Amino acid sequence: MPSKIPNLLVNGATGIAVGGGNKHSPSTTLGRVCEAVIYRIKNKESTPEDILKIIKGPDFPTGGIAVMSANALNGYKYGRGQVSVKAKAEIDDELHKIIITEIPYNLNKSSLIEGIVNIVKDKKTEDIKDIRDETDKSGIRIVIDLKNGASGESVLNTLYRHTQLQTTMPIINLAVIDTALKNLNIVDMLDAFINHRREVILRRSKYEREVAANRLHIVEGLLIAITNIDDVIKLIKSSDEVSGARKKL
Repeated sequence: MPSKIPNLLVNGATGIAVGGGNKHSPSTTLGRVCEAVIYRIKNKESTPEDILKIIKGPDFPTGGIAVMSANALNGYKYGRGQVSVKAKAEIDDELHKIIITEIPYNLNKSSLIEGIVNIVKDKKTEDIKDIRDETDKSGIRIVIDLKNGASGESVLNTLYRHTQLQTTMPIINLAVIDTALKNLNIVDMLDAFINHRREVILRRSKYEREVAANRLHIVEGLLIAITNIDDVIKLIKSSDEVSGARKKL
């Protein structure tokens, strides 16, 4: 489809590639992707490392913190890797609370809360007193009340280790290019979009030119009629029928 933005990079995609296994392309910020496209057009010798200075990592709809390890960077450099995504949490030492405001992508909030309850039941931590879901229209807010004297940082690390507050997502950039299934790095994905847009614009321009050329003889006839408008009016008035006027014209 003639999309004006590289949807595969902006919106991401998850699915099964026939004969190629699973595919998973993480979503990315629209502004940075557009900036990368412009940079690639102007710098044809640019490398994945150059593009990664602009696109620094994935951007998921539910937020979270992407840990850009060497394995995560491989997903952009070579088309295969994996990225760890951590929930965004704030520790309030005065009120003895941990407040979670962003969670990893595709994570069910209810399942997350249930997982935290389970590690308390299994006594993997004994420093959690209560957990509440205070999510509203303004966004996600999960509040964990800690017992007096508990270390918020220690509890949070335990949650990252034993719950889905930290998850790992694969990066497998498979796409069909020229009828062939290919594994793409970040530069390949940008080039595929740029080539696609170039083809769309060329086809559109050729079509508009053909339409204009087909209408050219009509415009030329109208110009002749306007230039000789008095003669045209006399000719029409002197004709008894429309068909006769048409033949004389």
